[in-house]
Amino acid sequence: MRTATPGLTPIAPPEPEDLIKEARRRQRRRWLAAGVTGVAVIASVTGFAADLAGHRHGRGARHL
Repeated sequence: MRTATPGLTPIAPPEPEDLIKEARRRQRRRWLAAGVTGVAVIASVTGFAADLAGHRHGRGARHL
């Protein structure tokens, strides 16, 4: 028969409240990541559209 190694204690399962808090924290991270990605996409598209509009009117950035 095996006995527990002295100094090691068994790990107790997490409390249900802790699991709920962790799930909410993960959901917030997902929403934040989606929001940051959305803002980055919108900024890129807006910048590209502005650059394209500038080139159409001859006011584009001058390339050396």
